[in-house]
Amino acid sequence: MEDIIITFLISETSVHVAEVSRSTKVIQRQHFHRFTAFREHDYKSELSSVIEQLKWNWQNDNIVLAWCTNKATLVPAKVMGQVSIEELSSFLFGDTIEKKNLDYNRLPELDVVNIFEIPLWVKSFFVIKFPLITIVHEQTAALRAHFETSNFKFKLEVSINEDYLSLYCIENNELKFSNNFEFQTAEDIVYYIVYVLKQKSFEEKTVTLTFSSYIEESSDVIKKAIHLLESNKLVPNLKIQSTTKSSFLNLLTCV
Repeated sequence: MEDIIITFLISETSVHVAEVSRSTKVIQRQHFHRFTAFREHDYKSELSSVIEQLKWNWQNDNIVLAWCTNKATLVPAKVMGQVSIEELSSFLFGDTIEKKNLDYNRLPELDVVNIFEIPLWVKSFFVIKFPLITIVHEQTAALRAHFETSNFKFKLEVSINEDYLSLYCIENNELKFSNNFEFQTAEDIVYYIVYVLKQKSFEEKTVTLTFSSYIEESSDVIKKAIHLLESNKLVPNLKIQSTTKSSFLNLLTCV
């Protein structure tokens, strides 16, 4: 079995790629590229250049791509058997997603389906280049990683992306809450953490808070959010893990 997994985290604005060791869960090397493109052809051209310049072992059969967008939501798996994905998308997102850009991942461990938007050109580009590639939404990879081990104590994870965050509440091996929120500042992050804990009546629980991200620039905003939470004592029984987990590691659960 190949030990090195090649992982892509890609959005409309950037692509992050890393080689990750399956056995040690260590990132061997990584690369970041911010797109200048606005058209499909130019996106493909930039991606082709990135792949060619890296000169990694692209014959590797273990390649995973996670698409990053806040247009994603979880629905019960049984609902998928009752209505079409197009009907669900219309109900959840209105007419903001074209049919060709709809996709979903099943999460049998949670008995849910993650419905999300991903441009058709992204899937076609990568499948043509890497026929065995696995394509998921980043939220799918994050949840699979969480439920790879038992989670009995209350845990709150905040996954930081470029312009949105994903927030998960887990307890007794159950997903109690999951949603995506747009943000710009550390204050926004703190607001959503406190808001969700209060709205769901979780604020009196002993909360273990962890952060994950794949963006180097996010370290400052995470540090500021932690400082605001600790200095203002906004959550009474809060335990914050100081180490930010790399989102690349979540993708190991997808191969």
